[in-house]
Amino acid sequence: MKGYNHGEAYCLMWYASNDGKTRERIWNSRDGVTPFTITAADSQTPLRHVDWNLDECVPDYVPPIGSRVFVDLTYERSLEQAREYVSDCLSEMKSRYKHIRKLYEGMTDEQVAQQTAKEWVDDHGGGNPDVIVVTEDWLSTRGKR
Repeated sequence: MKGYNHGEAYCLMWYASNDGKTRERIWNSRDGVTPFTITAADSQTPLRHVDWNLDECVPDYVPPIGSRVFVDLTYERSLEQAREYVSDCLSEMKSRYKHIRKLYEGMTDEQVAQQTAKEWVDDHGGGNPDVIVVTEDWLSTRGKR
């Protein structure tokens, strides 16, 4: 879009499951990239960006409460995700993750999670996307520019 750094800046975009049974329109609330695939609100169904020709740049869009939007990934949210990752992958020492654990030798799980979270937030100079559910609080504090 003209005047923005990314083509998907402030766009409403369609995401859908491969079978087409799950479709969701998600607004990108920022001038940042968006992922090609995400997980549906059920936390299980993979969705991919579809119908690119229907992407609509709407900078002043006010998403309804309960809908989902793309926001910049915060360190706090990244840390939550990194702790889950450490718990699921590193702490259990599953054979396929042993090589990763070796990279963090001598560090506690919390230190690994903190380092991982920082890397996820800082990747590509920051501005990595996250998907959140719109709340009244988000609309009143961050949703208005």
